[in-house]
Amino acid sequence: MSGDRLVLFCRPSERGPRLGITATKKYGDSVRRNRARRLVREAYRRARPLFGPWDCVVNVRFGTRGAGLAEVETELRRLAAKARRRLAPAEARP
Repeated sequence: MSGDRLVLFCRPSERGPRLGITATKKYGDSVRRNRARRLVREAYRRARPLFGPWDCVVNVRFGTRGAGLAEVETELRRLAAKARRRLAPAEARP
């Protein structure tokens, strides 16, 4: 699932929820990359109930530059809802 600021990859996990965050060198120097990772980590912490027992990887896009926590959290919540619909068991779908 992708958005303007983030790309989210999820798959079911038997080991419980895990999060991976990537920000390439193209994104910026280490200060910018680490700030983006901190924003995503905090947004994930706040939106944790929306995620199932999944392994998730979040790729940070250039749209995250200059974005605040509220914008990143909104995007992550939207992507989590999309992932939930795609990963829902077939019998649970309407």
